[in-house]
Amino acid sequence: MKADARTRTGDPFITSERWQRSRRARQGTEGHERPARCPHCGGLLSTREDTRGQSDVRGEYAGESDDEADLASTDDDPRRKRGPSRSSRRPRPGAAGDEPSAERIPPTREERRRCEAGWRGGSCKKRTCATCGLVWAKDWRRVLFEALKSVGVPVALSAVTPPGIDQLPWDERRCAHLGPHKHGKRHGCRVDEDALAEWSYDVSKRWKRLHSAARNATRREMGRCLPLATRAWEPQARGPGHVHPVFVLRSPDDVRIVQLYLAHLARLAPKHNFGVVGQKRGVSLQIMEGARAAAYLSSYFVRGKGGKATLQDNARNPHLPHVLIWVSPTLTRATGVNMRNLRRCRQLWAVRRGLLPPPPWSGVELAQIVTLAGPWPARGP
Repeated sequence: MKADARTRTGDPFITSERWQRSRRARQGTEGHERPARCPHCGGLLSTREDTRGQSDVRGEYAGESDDEADLASTDDDPRRKRGPSRSSRRPRPGAAGDEPSAERIPPTREERRRCEAGWRGGSCKKRTCATCGLVWAKDWRRVLFEALKSVGVPVALSAVTPPGIDQLPWDERRCAHLGPHKHGKRHGCRVDEDALAEWSYDVSKRWKRLHSAARNATRREMGRCLPLATRAWEPQARGPGHVHPVFVLRSPDDVRIVQLYLAHLARLAPKHNFGVVGQKRGVSLQIMEGARAAAYLSSYFVRGKGGKATLQDNARNPHLPHVLIWVSPTLTRATGVNMRNLRRCRQLWAVRRGLLPPPPWSGVELAQIVTLAGPWPARGP
């Protein structure tokens, strides 16, 4: 075995080791003749037999009739008493007349989708891609869970909704075939496209101004304001989007500060073309565990839930901000789980498989990525 001058470990990413077999004959094996294999059945021949002199015996059985083949497989054969094999019991997907099986059959290597729309046949890494966008949504789900679970204290969750029908009227042409009815999401009614495009044109800037104004007003009264831990945008069923601000509560005073912040947010919302704040079941503030808040915010990220669009669909929505999710760097630095490190975990997997050269990371970055990636996965994350 030959190894380079670096530290020897069990990880070939850190140490490149090569096994070389000696070409010298083993001691005591001189004059030893290895047995040859039959070119037809694969069995071992005696050392004195010449495989080139063996004739092909397959032609002798070519004329065997079907009756003789049936007689050869008698009922006394123990292989017939085992029952059907596992492969024969497995239902064939897509066969005519077969009912769908409740057991989930994992996809094979050929059935797994792989994006090849990038440079030189690689992945495109676009969040709107059907394959790369799914990985992007799963990464955001993990970042959100790790960040909110790491705080170890309850969090405060609220919602800032868009304005009502006075600024965002219903599109009467979309549901005209239903006749006279009360507009709502159960009928598939949506907001007028022109009004929605005008309102959502600068919705991200208006939210930033609204948040800054409410935060400054809270600081003037209470002397401080809690930093925003997470902010996530989500579309309503009628079309426009609403935002969920999340705060970390570490003391009873933090609850009063958040309540005052939401009160200023509701007072200043009409000035910035927003609607009500919270008001879910008559309560504008919900206090819950961090894991529960992460589950609520990311419930629709990958597959959608309750008729909601997935995170990839929201990324294609022109009426939502470009940055759909934001997590405070204070939380991601404590956990080490962010979008950049998760991408590096997949790069490390490719390096371990020999698909990419070693990246120029520092020792601290390498140790952090190896710890985050964990043991060698069977396939890429």
